[in-house]
Amino acid sequence: MSGRAGDGLLVRALAFTFLAHGAAMLGMLVFLLPMLPGGGGAGGDLDRAMRVAASPSSYRLGWLGWQITAASDVVLAIALLRGTPAGPGRRAAIAQLVFVLLAIVPDQGAQLLLVTRGVELAREAARLRDASAFLAFEDVVFPLTSGWAALLYTLAAIAWAWTLRATGRWSRALALLSPPMLLLFVAISVAPVVPLAIRPSAERIGAGNAIAFTLLEVWFVAAMLGSRRATGAQAIQ
Repeated sequence: MSGRAGDGLLVRALAFTFLAHGAAMLGMLVFLLPMLPGGGGAGGDLDRAMRVAASPSSYRLGWLGWQITAASDVVLAIALLRGTPAGPGRRAAIAQLVFVLLAIVPDQGAQLLLVTRGVELAREAARLRDASAFLAFEDVVFPLTSGWAALLYTLAAIAWAWTLRATGRWSRALALLSPPMLLLFVAISVAPVVPLAIRPSAERIGAGNAIAFTLLEVWFVAAMLGSRRATGAQAIQ
């Protein structure tokens, strides 16, 4: 694929993933947050399980946003690879696709379990007035998506930045945004899988995610602008 056509495809893929991430964040705020550990809902863990049991459709709808986001990450990874010719950045373009595909496995596997088995256990917790089985399930499943998958997505994002820089789609805005955003993503990705004795609270991890994903949205816009400039420069040539 020519560089100019590849940049057009990449801009559309970036726009798609920007919208998908924004919708997922909004869906989390509206539907999902009170049902998540550290989400700020009233009461304790049993109350949270009861909310899941009472509103399984809202719980599943909140997770659906992140499932669409995962699909958008695959689209972006493919577009970036297709738009990167042989030469500088090609290895990074291949690496980012590999990391995204690897991340999909624990991420979507965990989310599938959460919206199926998780809902069943929440109903059981509400019936028995005992959330211990529900919490034990979350302790196993949540690190798959919020920890291991998130770390792989972070490695993919590092490779996104590397590819954009190597292929002339870089900008001052990306240079300023990338280091703090990526470091924050590394921190919040590692946090859910470190030993409990040194693990930050769910509230702190959630706050870190909110900041990191907001920065990511700005990063997507900067990447779109950089790719459009690259398309314009190629058109002039």
